[in-house]
Amino acid sequence: MRGLRLIAVALTVVGFASACTAANLLINGDFEAIDAKKLPENWAAHSWSPQATVAATTRPGSPGGGRYFELSLGNPNSLYGCFSRAVDVSELRPKRVMLSFRYQTTCERAQAMVVGFKDDFMVKQWETRPLFDEARPMLAYRNWTTQTWQAEVLPGTKQLVVVFQLLSQGTLKIDNVVMRPVPDEIVCENLEIGRVVGLPTLRQVTCRVANHSRKSFDMKVGVRPTINDKPQ
Repeated sequence: MRGLRLIAVALTVVGFASACTAANLLINGDFEAIDAKKLPENWAAHSWSPQATVAATTRPGSPGGGRYFELSLGNPNSLYGCFSRAVDVSELRPKRVMLSFRYQTTCERAQAMVVGFKDDFMVKQWETRPLFDEARPMLAYRNWTTQTWQAEVLPGTKQLVVVFQLLSQGTLKIDNVVMRPVPDEIVCENLEIGRVVGLPTLRQVTCRVANHSRKSFDMKVGVRPTINDKPQ
């Protein structure tokens, strides 16, 4: 390496910044608040197949002792489901969100989705063009089971909507739906790069490493200098 030397720093990072437990971004994710039709407040049932035979209601007897949301579709090759009230994440700007829920279904083709929008979804709802969507299949289980996964959130996302869909005939029961932002466990921030500490060729890099989890990590920070965008 000619003309420039950088100090490479090796660090051991201990869990010095404990993560705060983020609140559920969804309103009424346990479906306990219902309206006069026994449908959950801040959630809506929706058919993407207008001629399909469908039904939606809430019933008591979920695993936690409260109510659950039940959706039924009587037609094959149709699309029916429910979706949450849009969640504004323009200030949070998460890179990822974690979706967790309990369910049971007789449907062989069901899925959960996180859909992101850059425009206000509540104005035109499903006429709004999505910025992205990420879906995961929900396998048929006759007993209650838990599914948890993380979805990437694209830059520019202002609102998120959680969707559950039946893609063929069957019944879907849902409860305890939680969506939380997922911070990076380790974040490294550059404070200064290339400060002269020894003439003529010695430079220093300083960075701040933050641990947002309760875990301990052994971390090595390596420095690779470049001149005119070419590694040296």
